[in-house]
Amino acid sequence: MALVEGVVHLDPKAATFKAMTDGRTAQMLSRGLKRETIESRLSLVRRFAAYTNEYPWQWQPPTLRTSLPP
Repeated sequence: MALVEGVVHLDPKAATFKAMTDGRTAQMLSRGLKRETIESRLSLVRRFAAYTNEYPWQWQPPTLRTSLPP
């Protein structure tokens, strides 16, 4: 379990984001995807989160429209 009951994280949003990416990694590994493929996909999500300075659950359609090139 990534988020353990009774444990208080200093940054719960960052812990949740890490748990989400770890879970997604496990899911893609179970589908037989290569590590390079997995890392490139997760890298895109991490870079976009850093660019918008928001976590994925905070993203709204306007965030995506204004952040992508035309």
